[in-house]
Amino acid sequence: MNLSVTHGMVRWATPVVILALVLALPGCDGLADLNVDNKNAPNRSEALARPQDVVSLLSGGYRTFYQSVYGGSGGGAAFYAPGPHLDAYADAQTMTNAFASLWTPSKEPKERFQNSISSNIPSNITEPVWGPMNSALSTANDVIIQIEDENLDIVIDGTDQTQRVLAAAYLLRGWAHGRLANVFDKAYILTKDSNLEDLQFQPYSAVANQAVSDLQQAATIASNNDFTITRFLPWTSGVSSSQFAEIANTLSARVAVSNSRTASENSDLSSVEGYAWSDVLTFTQNGVDETISLTLDGFVGEWIDSYQYLSVRVKWYYRVDNRLINLMDASYPVKYPTNEAQNGNLLPKAESEDQRLCTTTTTGTGPPPPDADYKPSGCYFAYVTDLSFYTVSRGPRLFSNYWWARPFALPQGSGSSTPFGASSRPFFLPVENNTMQAEALIRANGDVGGARSMINNGTRVENGGLSPLSSSAGEDEVLNAIFYERDLELYRMVHGQSYFDLRRRSAMQAGTPLHLPVPASELQTVQAENYTFGGTNFTSESGTASGDQAWCEPVNGNVTSTGNVSPNGCDGPYSVPSGSAPDAQTSADGPTPPRAATQ
Repeated sequence: MNLSVTHGMVRWATPVVILALVLALPGCDGLADLNVDNKNAPNRSEALARPQDVVSLLSGGYRTFYQSVYGGSGGGAAFYAPGPHLDAYADAQTMTNAFASLWTPSKEPKERFQNSISSNIPSNITEPVWGPMNSALSTANDVIIQIEDENLDIVIDGTDQTQRVLAAAYLLRGWAHGRLANVFDKAYILTKDSNLEDLQFQPYSAVANQAVSDLQQAATIASNNDFTITRFLPWTSGVSSSQFAEIANTLSARVAVSNSRTASENSDLSSVEGYAWSDVLTFTQNGVDETISLTLDGFVGEWIDSYQYLSVRVKWYYRVDNRLINLMDASYPVKYPTNEAQNGNLLPKAESEDQRLCTTTTTGTGPPPPDADYKPSGCYFAYVTDLSFYTVSRGPRLFSNYWWARPFALPQGSGSSTPFGASSRPFFLPVENNTMQAEALIRANGDVGGARSMINNGTRVENGGLSPLSSSAGEDEVLNAIFYERDLELYRMVHGQSYFDLRRRSAMQAGTPLHLPVPASELQTVQAENYTFGGTNFTSESGTASGDQAWCEPVNGNVTSTGNVSPNGCDGPYSVPSGSAPDAQTSADGPTPPRAATQ
């Protein structure tokens, strides 16, 4: 059997999908000579004839998915891709550490994504997403086929679990399709009816459509049945079928809301074929309304959020970009002043009415002490005096004095009671669902009052301690308040959220990739033309941010002939959106007015 390829199309099957299918079968060691008829090798029906085998296969698919997105054990680039990279593109986190290409997306001006076999960037950023997500799709399809086409009943210990397993398979397939749609410009749509001999790349809008359809199928199955899910993901307690349906609805909204590449696409949700903001409103009205958590099992286990773990365990790995601190304190510089960084000078602490900004000063780059006491209680962003791991030559404006110190994550780093990342990890949060619902009320129905009420009855007041939005707050002010809550509350919680939210506001810095290309290794395998995105010399190219509506302005005096690209990246003054921050005003290139020196 030969592989025949036309431009952008594969005749027969793409190796990543075939490999995933082969590896999914018990007893298969890998991709062998497919022309050999091995009489001893089981086919899908034989290999998955027992219900226990089907459940074990699906559990493995969930592990593959989780470890790709949140980081598994054993070290390597899979710990990082692409959560921190996307946050760096979105000016949500900053560092000058070059390990695993972590520094690359933070560089200013923004560089072109090096999508080549010879570059380690795809292996650090895109390949750890591409392969596992396609593997998860194949696994989900194997399970769906066994139940729907082979009529296999999943009866274990006398209990019929068929619908529970089928719902979980559709959720996995939808979640994986959604991840591919949100991150890449195109991907494969893989269902049980896909013709692997005629598989083609599909645009992100079509992949997102499949994702939402799959997730809604999971929600429908769960709503029509009564079961409890206690495996697949390490839930802290069993998830009822009604909760499972709520999760599927919130994920449907997340995929749809995260998929827009521009503000124009976001306005009518044209980035998702067949769906609109009215659908997002329906999803969220039936979505998660209480926190649902996972139980992590430690740094050497299978279930860990390495991104959160390293954020609190090693405080120089993922510092909070000044863009977020500036949201809470409008006088704080959006970029570290060059002369201060070059001289090794600390910036004074930011000041804010928002209680999520800690007033505490921390030292060192290691884990917090077991008895650490952060003020005010429950704050999220802590000031640190150590800048020793920053390299001036890699960008003094990338320095930061703030790290993420959310209370529930601190024990992961301190090792006081739950060492090495083992703890309860809030996984689905009502604030995510509620902020999407508030935005949908505005975009679908023009219901500014309803959206304003949701924000005033949520984390803005409860966690931030801020005053409610006034009854006169208009659409722009309420939308800005929605994004403000998402920036702070979902930071480190929903991987890629900062990137997706800034992207769909057309607010990326000039030259930032608006999505990532299919990995060069995959393109080479299917003999498709290589391509990429990003770079300040390509701002007129589709898939690369123009910077015309960037969240910050180009550095004065350094604007190129295109009129929207700064060789030195972005800077203030930046006008904080009205009503989003406690003291909205125009910032200066440095902390003004002067504050007391840090103690």
